[in-house]
Amino acid sequence: MDEYVKRPALLFISFFILVNTSAFAQSKLEVTIEGDVQTQSDSALAAALREEYSDGNYGDFRYFLKWFDLNGDGEPEAIVYVAGPRVCGTGGCPTHIFVRREGGYKPVSTIALTRPLIIASQRRTHGWNNLIVFVAGGGILHGYCVELPFDGSAYPESASDKLAKEVKGQPQGVVLIKRFSSYLEGKSLKPQGGSDKR
Repeated sequence: MDEYVKRPALLFISFFILVNTSAFAQSKLEVTIEGDVQTQSDSALAAALREEYSDGNYGDFRYFLKWFDLNGDGEPEAIVYVAGPRVCGTGGCPTHIFVRREGGYKPVSTIALTRPLIIASQRRTHGWNNLIVFVAGGGILHGYCVELPFDGSAYPESASDKLAKEVKGQPQGVVLIKRFSSYLEGKSLKPQGGSDKR
């Protein structure tokens, strides 16, 4: 009788150990892969940003980053909002879109004057999500949102472009760049050889 009682108990214990060991191994593997990819992406993106801002003295500026697959190819693009006293104007700050190319990142678009929220619209043009940005300042008394379509090669360079359409009602989509109180909340872009940190 004791033998029949012990056998199911032993089988249950063995199954419990096996399931939990497998789950732990899988969880550990996922964390490692995600961590490695994120580190590599940040480093490559920082190099691309340094190249983008290598032709002037922009002083201290920060960037806000969101990874999101805009074109549906399974590879997330980098949506980067750059902010700082010398990179922004009264109408806002630049938003950059980078795609991964050969181990690095290539700029696809720069929308010159934008303000958060930056949103990936539910609508798509030429296979890419439209972008919704907030427009204010620069003489505009009451801010509003506009939707910018992808023209097949890039997004419009300005939120006042003829292709930009004012959004009526509540914008719909995925928030990419949230509102913030100070540009100092962004990531600092350190000189080459340094480390990027909060």
